[in-house]
Amino acid sequence: MTLSTVVFVGDSETRVNYLVERAKGLKVNTGIEPDEELGPVIGKEAKERMCRLVQSGVDSETKLLLDGRNIVEEIFGPVFICMKADSLDDAINIANRNKYGNGASIFTNFGVVPKKSKHNAVKEGIVKSALTKKDTKKKIK
Repeated sequence: MTLSTVVFVGDSETRVNYLVERAKGLKVNTGIEPDEELGPVIGKEAKERMCRLVQSGVDSETKLLLDGRNIVEEIFGPVFICMKADSLDDAINIANRNKYGNGASIFTNFGVVPKKSKHNAVKEGIVKSALTKKDTKKKIK
């Protein structure tokens, strides 16, 4: 799973809406403009591959939020995938089913969650944990 894939545990609507709004505001351009945030893909073949993968998501009834589609294969392009899991264990199972090397970041208010996923649950790859601002403030006090 690429780091452009998010698996939400629990309520995700607020976070997904935030990500969609941020994506709407991205400055996309040719790759040489000084204020751009996202440039072109590497070539015609890469673009065609991404389009096929995105269409595959549409064909499997994936919900489109903003000119993007949900797929299972790594795209290596400007596509962001949001998935939902009912629990941390479900999210870990999603990561472990992926045949590619896993990279993950976990944002939480509870430090126990990253420990579980880092030490005994995610089968392969790198798991990086981060505390939310709310949790960081608690730690400083």
